[in-house]
Amino acid sequence: MLNAINVPYHPSKHFLRTKNDLLKFTLIFPKLPIEWKTFDFVEECGNYQRLKIHSIPRNNTGVYNIDIS
Repeated sequence: MLNAINVPYHPSKHFLRTKNDLLKFTLIFPKLPIEWKTFDFVEECGNYQRLKIHSIPRNNTGVYNIDIS
């Protein structure tokens, strides 16, 4: 990862209060290889539950909007 914007870093946390709460943040990574059709995003958090998103389709813009519920 090259940069992160609006991400609460450990030990800080953000708790969503209702189902409609939304936390928007931006993660910036190096350009993905053109031959990749999909990729997985896995967040390592020590002993905490990890965030895993599998088979994200690669696109030509390099911008990915992902909803986590």
